[in-house]
Amino acid sequence: MALILAPWFGSYTAQTGAAWISWIAGADVVIATGFAFKPSNVAHHNAAASH
Repeated sequence: MALILAPWFGSYTAQTGAAWISWIAGADVVIATGFAFKPSNVAHHNAAASH
């Protein structure tokens, strides 16, 4: 989220090239994190010790 919000907090929204790089990189991170949640949860669930 920091990369997505950086152009506003850093006051460089007028510099469109830098702002777009931040927004695209931030979106990539959010998407990659979303894809990582499912396999991580499955692996964690399968590794849990039964009592």
